[in-house]
Amino acid sequence: MKLGFLGNMNEPLHYFDDEDKSLIKKLSVLRKEDFIFFDISRTNPIDLTSKTAINLRTGEYVESSIKELSALILLETSDVKNNVYQNNDFLRNIQGTGIFTVNPISSFFELEDKMYLFEKSAIQFPESYLITDKESYDLSLEKLGVPLILKPLIGFGGRGVKKITEYDSGLEYILSEKKLIAQEFLDEIKFGEKSLFFFDREFKYAILKVPKEGEFKSNFAYCQTIKKYVPTQNEVALAKQSIDVLNSDALVQRIDIVGTNIIEMTAECPGLFSKFVKTSGMVAESYSKLLDKYVFKT
Repeated sequence: MKLGFLGNMNEPLHYFDDEDKSLIKKLSVLRKEDFIFFDISRTNPIDLTSKTAINLRTGEYVESSIKELSALILLETSDVKNNVYQNNDFLRNIQGTGIFTVNPISSFFELEDKMYLFEKSAIQFPESYLITDKESYDLSLEKLGVPLILKPLIGFGGRGVKKITEYDSGLEYILSEKKLIAQEFLDEIKFGEKSLFFFDREFKYAILKVPKEGEFKSNFAYCQTIKKYVPTQNEVALAKQSIDVLNSDALVQRIDIVGTNIIEMTAECPGLFSKFVKTSGMVAESYSKLLDKYVFKT
């Protein structure tokens, strides 16, 4: 049996994300399967083969196919280094094999954009509006006032997220994009964003990401500190409620909270930050339990 990983890699055997290496190392102790690593840029997105996959047990390059795997862990589906977002045709071809993936391919499509902000009104999101033209932007300004946040409908590591403090400063941006989200600015962001991680809908751990002085984004590049966090019972309940309402097939989910609002729900390769808060062992154990429950039936 073979367990596969899809992600980004540099030469030689240097993964794009050190967190990936940590997860694989911990999993290798827990599991006996052959571990095959597929690099996104070196895997044929049509027939799903690679002549330079890597057997992580031996460190050797091997010719392999995703179709030969028992299961596939999707570490990354985007090549961030080259500013390439996920290849949906690639993902659909993987989905067509019927192979078990973490997360399920379906979750990559249902959460690819942030339309859930408007479709799942029972979730406690900040007040948000879909912006498609100058008129809808004007309406959002009337409802929200300034400052407000403008962000792309499809997010990408905080890129394109802007804080609008006066009307004209957002006009050029909204006219250059097809769809944006105008969202209520939450001043509580200065105290940090809390990310709660769930595996198979069970809460495992949380982190607190505090932005740098004067920043309004909590993505990694904009953080002053990232540390382990013990959420309140209300925060765990809020996150669980949002997961129940979303009702996604995703087995690994990250719920981001600012103040008393859900800012974002992420299932397509959610950044786990396990390296920063030393939870890689817990993450590996959780992945291993998912594999045993859904694939190997032990």
